Amino acid sequence: MDFADKLKHLREKHGLSQAALAKKIFVSRSAVAKWENGLGLPDDGNLQALCDYFHVKEDWLMEREDLKKQLHIDKKQLRHILLCAGGILVPALCVLLGLCLTFTPAIIVSVYVPPRSLFAMICGTGINPPISFFPEMKGVLIAFCFSAAVWAGTAVFSVFALALPRLRTKTTLCLFLEIGLIVLSAALFAALFTAVYLIVTPLYGFPASP
Repeated sequence: MDFADKLKHLREKHGLSQAALAKKIFVSRSAVAKWENGLGLPDDGNLQALCDYFHVKEDWLMEREDLKKQLHIDKKQLRHILLCAGGILVPALCVLLGLCLTFTPAIIVSVYVPPRSLFAMICGTGINPPISFFPEMKGVLIAFCFSAAVWAGTAVFSVFALALPRLRTKTTLCLFLEIGLIVLSAALFAALFTAVYLIVTPLYGFPASP
């Protein structure tokens, strides 16, 4: 038996609930649940408290294999955290790039300068919103909204994947979902930028400046 199984066995043998055991050794119930679910190990002080309460030896309750397993879990959780952070930051950088390119001096000075940014192309500048005289922009706007929805979904999933222990244990599932969402959202934004810079902007028609 590993540490989690031994702890659960000892607790049930003494007729204690997780909350009752937590109260005995002055920790939270969630800490006991975490140990029994194999999501972590107690520190030296809590390990000593468990051994004293159950009258067992430390080297029996926690073996070297348990420590190796915990080290492996820690590495997986670190990769998971970095992946979730990427799921939020990668699309956010695309949005930030669009905003930065929108507020360039050339766009601010003249309302008739063709906007060179995704956000300016969609929202328009000055008194002539491009969507009013360039119907094809409606498709770009719809595509942008879809991209933003995928980005929001990626961010929400990342937060839940970090917050819920049951999702954190399913590392492989989270890995595929996270990578898929990151690639999809980044690809959608990249496609939109390509459309704006290479296709839409050269075809822009602006009225002559008075």
